[in-house]
Amino acid sequence: MTGIDLTCLSKDEILNENIVSGIGTWISEILDYIIQEKRQKEYVLLVDFYAEKFLNRRFPGFTTYSIGGVFSKSILMMTNKSSERYLKKYGFASRMINNITNIETIWFPFGIPEIVYWGNKKTIITLHDFMKCNTEDEIKSYRKMIDKTDFVVVISEFVGNELKRLFPEYSNKVIATIPNSICVNLDDMKAVDSIASKFILDINRYEKHKNAHTLLKAFKRLVYDYSCDSDLVFVGFGDESYLNELKSYAQDNGISDKVHFFWKLAASEKNWLLKNATVFVSPSVNEGMGRTPIEAMICGIPTLTTKETSLYEATLGLANYCEDPYDDFEMACKINQLLIESISEDEKKSVSSKLKNKYSAENIWLKYTRVFDEESKR
Repeated sequence: MTGIDLTCLSKDEILNENIVSGIGTWISEILDYIIQEKRQKEYVLLVDFYAEKFLNRRFPGFTTYSIGGVFSKSILMMTNKSSERYLKKYGFASRMINNITNIETIWFPFGIPEIVYWGNKKTIITLHDFMKCNTEDEIKSYRKMIDKTDFVVVISEFVGNELKRLFPEYSNKVIATIPNSICVNLDDMKAVDSIASKFILDINRYEKHKNAHTLLKAFKRLVYDYSCDSDLVFVGFGDESYLNELKSYAQDNGISDKVHFFWKLAASEKNWLLKNATVFVSPSVNEGMGRTPIEAMICGIPTLTTKETSLYEATLGLANYCEDPYDDFEMACKINQLLIESISEDEKKSVSSKLKNKYSAENIWLKYTRVFDEESKR
C-alpha cells in the first residue's frame, strides 16, 4: 500500500480550511478523483496532527495516519513555531511511519527537503522546481534528499533537465516525467464585485519571479497610450511586502482605481474570474510547470505568457508569448492585440480540449499508479 504525504499543505491552509496553493490544489484534484473512483481504501493519507479533522472531512473515506500529537503540541507551545519540521529533523516522524506495517511506499507529492522524512519505507518524491535550491546549504539539502530518495518523478522536461544540470550523479533516479493535473470546475462559481465588465486577469503568487511588476508597467501603457477601458485583476498570496510594492506603483502612477489586488480568493471566486476574464496574462519568468495559464486556456480565455523555463512546454505552444518577459512595451502591444482581435469559438474549444485531455486527473493519476505498481515490484 502507498502512503500519500499531505504534510506539504501549509498550516495556514489547514487552519483556514482553504486549500489555495498550487500543490494543494493539484493534490486535492487527485484525491477527489480517487474518491470518485471509490478507491480510497487503497491508500493511506499521512497528515500533521492538527490537520486530521479537516482533511478527514475534505477527503472522506481515506484512512489517515496522524504524525505527532501530545509531543508535537508540547514543542509547538515551547517554541511558538511550527512543530512538524522539528519532528522530521530529529527523526520522530520517521519512527512513527516505520510502525505502519501496511505501508510499503511513501509518496511525497512536493519534494522539498524541509518536508521529506525517511524511514524503512520506499520513497517516491515529485520534484516541481528548484526555486529554493540556490545557496550552498540549500543545494546540500537537496542533494541529501535526492540521495536518500528511492525514485524521483519530475513534473516537466524542464525540471528533469535542471535535475541533471544540478545533480548529474542522480539523474538515473528519475523514473518518470508526469505533469500535475489541472482541472477547473466552472459549476462552482461565485461572482466577484467591483470589477469592470472587461478585465485582464493574472492569477499567481505575489513573488518577484512571477514578474507582476512588468505587467503593471504594461497596463499603465495600455491606460495612457491605448485608452484601455479594461481593469486589471491580480489574484494570489505569498509575499505581502511585494504585494505592497505593486499597490504603491499603481497608486503612484494614477491607475489604482483600475487595478484590483485580491489575496487568497476562494476557488469559487477564482473560477468566476477565469470564466469572465477578457484576457489572461502570466508574465512569470520561472515555473516548474505553470498552472494558471493552462487553467485560463482550458476556460477559453486568450492567454499571454512567456517562453521562460517550462511555460512554453507546459502550454504546448498553444498560448501567445512575449519574447522578452521584461519588455513592458512588447507586453502592452500583445495584450492590446488580444483585447481587440476576435478568436473563433472553434479555436478556443480546440485548445481547451487538448489541454483538458493532457492534464485530466484521470490521465495523470493513471501514470502515477503505474509508477507505484512498478516500484512495488522492485
